[in-house]
Amino acid sequence: MVTTSAEFTAASTALIRRPVAKVDITWSDPFIDTSIQATTNNQGRIAWPKQTFNLNEVIPHNWFVLNDSNPPNLGDSLYACPDTEALQIDNEMGWYTGTPCDASAEWSAPYPALTITFSERVIDTLLVAGSDYHSEYPVDFTVQVFGEFDEVLFSEDVTANDSVSWTKDITAYNISSATKMVLTLKKWSTALTFGKIAEFYTTYKTTLYGDDIISIDVLEESEVTTGTLPVGNISSNEIRLTLQNINRVVSGVNTKHPYIPANPNTILQNMIRPNRKIIPYIGFGLPDNSKEYVRMGTFWTMDWDVSQFSGEATVQARDRMEILRQNEFTLPQVYTSITLYDFAEVILNLAKNTIPMYDLAWSISTDLQLINIQYASFDKSTYFEALKNIAAACLGRVYMSKNDVLIIEVPS
Repeated sequence: MVTTSAEFTAASTALIRRPVAKVDITWSDPFIDTSIQATTNNQGRIAWPKQTFNLNEVIPHNWFVLNDSNPPNLGDSLYACPDTEALQIDNEMGWYTGTPCDASAEWSAPYPALTITFSERVIDTLLVAGSDYHSEYPVDFTVQVFGEFDEVLFSEDVTANDSVSWTKDITAYNISSATKMVLTLKKWSTALTFGKIAEFYTTYKTTLYGDDIISIDVLEESEVTTGTLPVGNISSNEIRLTLQNINRVVSGVNTKHPYIPANPNTILQNMIRPNRKIIPYIGFGLPDNSKEYVRMGTFWTMDWDVSQFSGEATVQARDRMEILRQNEFTLPQVYTSITLYDFAEVILNLAKNTIPMYDLAWSISTDLQLINIQYASFDKSTYFEALKNIAAACLGRVYMSKNDVLIIEVPS
């Protein structure tokens, strides 16, 4: 259920209404972009560099990592290092260097370096996050951004940093075609310890309001396998978004025809592609001249329809179910005496870690714990088809909530 204020309710039923809309577009989404890769020239036996682009800046535990020069205090709360790179809050470890810094808290050449590569994208902000848990961070380091042909688009030698989370706005550099970032560590905040980097990636997101949006059409529907009863079905929602493509401000620059891919004067020229995340909102202007919005879901773009002779850019986008529909899977085993609840979690965890879809969240009705399956397995299928069968088995339904949570529920 969507919760709104009393003022919103009054504004939505007033004789004279002031509808408003806004759209968040994430042009670089690490959870969907399979081109993103992380490599290092120096890492511990257990380290998860891929976690440095999962948008989680928090290392939650003191992981048990042996260091002969500075062994951990066994009286501390120590945790065994995670054996998976999956995005779970308790699993976050990030990049641990394989070589500790020396007594002066420095490394000698070749310095530990983390490299993240990706398809061409806009970069307007840099982030280097150490470990807030340990209050440790890089003091002296170098950040470089490279283009398609390994040309340096940005480089900075940072010295005397005193923050766990270092950020820099590089909007003025108008970087629209970056394909690689490199972080090189030279000095750490604590001597004789391993370097610990939680995050080295930022998304590029824009928010559109008012006249930048021509129309938003939201379609919410359910697919019924058999019969007409609203049970055993699965939701697949979509939007059609039309934006004005005449003139708008992009990253502080007044840009003509910003959504035409071949336009060399727009920073978005390499970003008009499928799988861009869109979160639309609709709402009303309130009597105090403020605006209140309701989130309509989370969607990923398909192909864009942009003509150089048109003042509009149109795109159709579907929710996360479309990604589940496009990805095949095979269960590694036959499960015996398993509840439908646990079997659904097996499928969803496989999607989370294999597609990968690290930010996938779900809520499953506990009624499914009452349904026991003697033998459970699937032939080669898609995640979408598997979830549809789960819905049919419990006479329930599966859908994405407006807050991007996958819901499996059984009607009362």
